[in-house]
Amino acid sequence: TLSRLSNIEQLLVTDEDDPKFRLVRYPSASTRFPESLQVLDLHRTTLDLHRLPPPSALSELYVRSPVGIGCISVTGALTLLSELKSLESCSLDISVPSDATIAHSLGHLPRTTLPRLTELRLHWGQSIDIAPLLDLVDMPRLSTLSLWGHHTTRTPWSELLGFATRCQPPMALLSLVGTGPIDPSFVECLRIWRDLENLTLTEYELDSAFLEALTPKPNEEEDPLVPF
Repeated sequence: TLSRLSNIEQLLVTDEDDPKFRLVRYPSASTRFPESLQVLDLHRTTLDLHRLPPPSALSELYVRSPVGIGCISVTGALTLLSELKSLESCSLDISVPSDATIAHSLGHLPRTTLPRLTELRLHWGQSIDIAPLLDLVDMPRLSTLSLWGHHTTRTPWSELLGFATRCQPPMALLSLVGTGPIDPSFVECLRIWRDLENLTLTEYELDSAFLEALTPKPNEEEDPLVPF
């Protein structure tokens, strides 16, 4: 049925809250999304994107609150992104921890570049480390980044700085949700993203180390990050 919709450009798939939809049998591996598809929005579905991959020319992908075999791991997200080089906007809920063997091999995966991506939103659950997504994916045009982690997980501060230093994208909007103190190294990100227009830090502790890093020093050669 999907392959017959040869002109469709936007598709929303949702299971809503009715348990009977969990029993839906999705298309077989021989089925493909139409090549015309530009926007794919999956909400609370069991649709497995590795079994039914989106077309490579897809420009927008949103995977929200997936369930069952539709859930995504960091490894799965890396594989998916490596096959979607035309993405301009992407939002992923990552809810499956990578096992120890796979997690160890992540550092050996090839680097992926998404040359058109301008918006990325990542939400991840307990016991999940999304650092490889910042380490192994280059996004030179990224202007909007949202990282929202489970309250028991860490914010990948060093990987965020590595990404900012490596790609130096034209960041305009940055939203971070997490717990604990803000790492002082985050100030270096802000020095790189000096044209940032909107910064949101939610549920973090503004400790003295971070505030000290923001405070301009006497005879500081660079312009102060926060003018006083």
